[in-house]
Amino acid sequence: MSANERMQEDLQQTKADFSQLKSEVDRKVAKAKLDIEVEQAKAKIAGQVENEAAKDEAVFRAASADAKAQYEKLQAQRAQLKSDISTNTGEAREKMQANLDRVESQIAASYDAMAEYYERRDAGEVGLN
Repeated sequence: MSANERMQEDLQQTKADFSQLKSEVDRKVAKAKLDIEVEQAKAKIAGQVENEAAKDEAVFRAASADAKAQYEKLQAQRAQLKSDISTNTGEAREKMQANLDRVESQIAASYDAMAEYYERRDAGEVGLN
């Protein structure tokens, strides 16, 4: 084999090696770009989840404060009715007792609804948005 033929053969091998290396580099660059895109998507989703959790927490706090205020109002009504019942007789007392029964029923329903909500929220079953 002549020197020229050896040089041609070496040149062909070098071109083949170069082509193979270029393909490998292209694959690695594509994978790196994909990895970057995946990480960016994960960060974006994590931000969205965090944002939604903050919204849920704000709504939850507002709803809890409202429920607590309503509960305290019902408790005050209950105390007033009990006091009024103790000082009245007859039909007035019966009406007040009926009102007391209604208020106590509302208190129980409110308590049960909030307890159920807390259980479901803690179990991850509910969201507020």
